[in-house]
Amino acid sequence: MTTGDRIHFLRNNLQLTLQELGDKVGVGASTVRKWETGLIQSIRTDKIQKLAAALNTSIDYLMGWTDNSVNIGSVGTNNGVIGQNSGELHVSEEYSKEEVELIRVYNALSVKDRSKLLNFAWSLEDNAWSRADIVIAYALYCITPLNQIKPTNKVIQQVAKIIPHSVSSIVMRMLNFKHIDPKAGEGLGHVAKKDILVYEEFKHDWGALSIEAETLTGLALFDSTPLHGAKPLSSLTDHKRVSRERHFFKKAVLSAYNDTCYISGCTLPQMLIASHIKPYSECRSEEDRVSPDNGICLNTFYDKAFDSGLITITPSMTVYVSPLVTHRQNDDFTHKWLLNLDGSVLLPPPRFSPRRAFLEYHNDIIFKR
Repeated sequence: MTTGDRIHFLRNNLQLTLQELGDKVGVGASTVRKWETGLIQSIRTDKIQKLAAALNTSIDYLMGWTDNSVNIGSVGTNNGVIGQNSGELHVSEEYSKEEVELIRVYNALSVKDRSKLLNFAWSLEDNAWSRADIVIAYALYCITPLNQIKPTNKVIQQVAKIIPHSVSSIVMRMLNFKHIDPKAGEGLGHVAKKDILVYEEFKHDWGALSIEAETLTGLALFDSTPLHGAKPLSSLTDHKRVSRERHFFKKAVLSAYNDTCYISGCTLPQMLIASHIKPYSECRSEEDRVSPDNGICLNTFYDKAFDSGLITITPSMTVYVSPLVTHRQNDDFTHKWLLNLDGSVLLPPPRFSPRRAFLEYHNDIIFKR
């Protein structure tokens, strides 16, 4: 990861806009964007220090000298500018001689040669990741809200004790899938062929992904929370494949919508449901039953209205209300929470946008006209 990648990663974790981070550091939003995209590669010491403070991290992490994003003290400045080739390098005692030497060599290289060194290092890192490790990382990506893909996530911390990779490394691997996922926007940029192969293998076989990931970790991943972690899989009373697949579907759908009702914005966990677009009983394949793009996160009120065909959502993400509601004398509650929805347009979710075929099925078969 470049310094720009790390700034982008931490800013997203803290849910800061470009302008909000710029205000904290004393620069404009365009400057922050140039840092993140690499158009500006030399960041002055005073700015890198303010960035580290604003992002709750250390200079070491921002400069790529450690994968630990927790602030452990500053490392290295060069004539007032971080990342240049001249000046003395000051390194904290936690680094070995070999690590210090790697930092020195990196600083001595040209921008082009630094890129070559990073690519070589990434290739070594990729070789250390087995298919099983990547399967686990992909499953975690699918069931974790984007704003919870961070080192403090208890589930990620548990997995780091099972597979031979650090918490930060797992987080970065998860974000690689955000880069691959066409509906999720940009990730970190560095994507290995192994990641793409795993993504292609499971993008239409969610049931297999759910079973394999939990089997590999021995954790009940789909009953977990970022705050409390996951219980051992062996502690569950129901290990049936269908049950675990349903838990995966629920977890993936709720996470895709950042645990927020798609229509109302409600975030109360007890009120949220992973509602099937094409009803579970009508699905003729395992893929359709388990696929997260056959689900929408709704609160209990809108889930009932959606399942009953009183409302529908078209492929253009437009909400329509059934004539059974619009053509009757309605109370104030129904008018406010149903009739007012008619014709409203929703923004696509961050991940797993509803599949067109499922929405069309709901429009044609479930919706009461």
